[in-house]
Amino acid sequence: MRFRPPKKAFILAAGFGTRMRPLSRDLPKPLMPLWGRPVLEHLLRLLRDWGVRDVLLNLHHQAGELVRFATRGPVPPLRLNLSFEPEILGTGGALRRAAWFLDDEPFWLINADIAADLDPSPLLRAFARPNTLAALWLHPTLGPRTVVAKRGRVTGFRAPHPGAAHTYTFCGLHLLAPRILEYLPREGFAGIVPAYERALKRGERIAGVCVAEGFWADLGTPRQYLEAHAQILERARRRQPGWRLFDPAMLARVREAKRAGARIEGFAALGRDVCLAAGARLKDSVVWDGARLGPRARLAGAVVGRGARVDEAVPGVAGRGDLVLDGEEQKLLTEYRWRPDQAT
Repeated sequence: MRFRPPKKAFILAAGFGTRMRPLSRDLPKPLMPLWGRPVLEHLLRLLRDWGVRDVLLNLHHQAGELVRFATRGPVPPLRLNLSFEPEILGTGGALRRAAWFLDDEPFWLINADIAADLDPSPLLRAFARPNTLAALWLHPTLGPRTVVAKRGRVTGFRAPHPGAAHTYTFCGLHLLAPRILEYLPREGFAGIVPAYERALKRGERIAGVCVAEGFWADLGTPRQYLEAHAQILERARRRQPGWRLFDPAMLARVREAKRAGARIEGFAALGRDVCLAAGARLKDSVVWDGARLGPRARLAGAVVGRGARVDEAVPGVAGRGDLVLDGEEQKLLTEYRWRPDQAT
């Protein structure tokens, strides 16, 4: 069986970003910078290179930020469509709501909080086998390894012994036939795993595909986010898969910061308009747009949010008060006569 590579893709961008709080109050996870570009932009570029032309984004948490990103047309000639969810629907519910976007052709479904660089050919070949409902990108060693697969076929999603033989981690990328809708409830919140389990009982084939030369990283937590930066930089140096996620312009920003007197070890991913004073020290850290680091700033495995001012040691996360604190937390600051926009 042969088919044309999919022209449509659905990116799941509605999540709350709970594990990335408080940074996800500043920016939704899909828009967090990864070596100079939003994570979502990296995914859009990947899909464009695969031949995709129409993309649907579902929105809920910080929908306004994502709408502003989409309306800029960040990756031409991709056409971006938006599906707003007043109440979050889960992957299955989001797919059901997106039925208007789908046609009779296979489509990509991908999480918006991963770093990915891979050749799609292995998934396309696996999907082309008869009676295949879906082809899932799996990793044999990283992550929780809760998916069970044998001889390229998924047999279960709840491994009794995660990490044992024949267990894999799902990497957040599906190639799907539109008949997946037959296994989803008609409305309300729904996960995708129950739909797959119903399909398996009906004899559907779900392929599990490991891509030997691919790169995958989960960006779910600040630690994983930092680890992905380090991995991508190393792969860029070796020209291995994942190198496309690195922006060489970052090297110029680091050189400029060093000339200004900052001391940098390991990696430093510096956003636009970042100001580093002489004496500031950074090691394996990410600094978002507009941040200001004073001469006593000491960052080690740190993430600094947009516009934050830092002049002390930061071993974790720092953000500007009005961007990373909720309403009650900001109210508490004002009771002590501190301005949230000037607090870190």
